[in-house]
Amino acid sequence: MAEQRRGQLIRAFIALQLGENSLPTASSAIGALSVGPQGDAIRWVRPSNLHVTLRFLGNLREDLLEPLHRAVGSTVGAAPAFDLSIGPVGLFPRGHRPRVVAAGLVPEQPVIRLAATVDDGLEAAGIPREDRAFRAHLTLGRIKRNAPRSLAGLEERIERLNLDREPPATIDRVRQVVLFRSDLKPDGPVYTELWTAPLAGA
Repeated sequence: MAEQRRGQLIRAFIALQLGENSLPTASSAIGALSVGPQGDAIRWVRPSNLHVTLRFLGNLREDLLEPLHRAVGSTVGAAPAFDLSIGPVGLFPRGHRPRVVAAGLVPEQPVIRLAATVDDGLEAAGIPREDRAFRAHLTLGRIKRNAPRSLAGLEERIERLNLDREPPATIDRVRQVVLFRSDLKPDGPVYTELWTAPLAGA
């Protein structure tokens, strides 16, 4: 039985949860953009699933959960807690065929540094770093494959949303990172918290 458990795989990622101030802001943006022209071209994220991904791990052996907890906990435990707000919304990547509707993060540098610190812990546990550069963002929705090539109507509403919003004021304190299990279901993924690792001064 132990051998069988050791070989079991789970789909997992390490992320930041949204705080009580940021979650309503993000949910409100989704609500505003999901109605009207081209709102149905996006697969919007359920508010309960909103998070900032620091590292997607893919299929992970269950027996690695505790070693990863110790390794990542050791590195992020030296990283200071920080304040974070949700920034302007946009389509990403910019250019010909964007894939997501996402909000920026203010300030983004602490998030970038924290993602690198998470990678330090993962690398110490035997999981290599990703080749691609980390981009700090909050995914609000994913553009469907059958979406029209031009999303001008949606872009106009995003521009109005950004103009109507006050400067970032919904500040939350980032105090920990979370490892989530992701189970893919017909009506969307279900995320389950498996462990947390606190930051310094949390």
